[in-house]
Amino acid sequence: MQFYNNPMIIVGAGALLLAFTRIRMPYNKGVNRIAKSTFAVFLLHLDVSWGFDTFLRSVRGIYSDFPEGMAVGPMALFIVAVFALAVLLDQPRIWMWRRISSCLPEPKHRL
Repeated sequence: MQFYNNPMIIVGAGALLLAFTRIRMPYNKGVNRIAKSTFAVFLLHLDVSWGFDTFLRSVRGIYSDFPEGMAVGPMALFIVAVFALAVLLDQPRIWMWRRISSCLPEPKHRL
């Protein structure tokens, strides 16, 4: 089992970080919209108390409905659908926060 304090994991993460600093990506509105909602996806996966049983039942159902090895595609589609649903459900929160924050006064001091 690999842990996050393993030197190879740290070196690999550093190399990945350096590789991504060299990439110049143009502005993409869709990518930025998804990136703003990744924290919502994280929170959805963090709080497993309400949805873990449903998620587990769904994955087991997919695994039992397809022959061995053929369930990889439907499981990948299911995971992408859960991600897309979390991003979609986060859009009203972003819209509401923009409306609320526009009514707040600007802070006097920036940190």
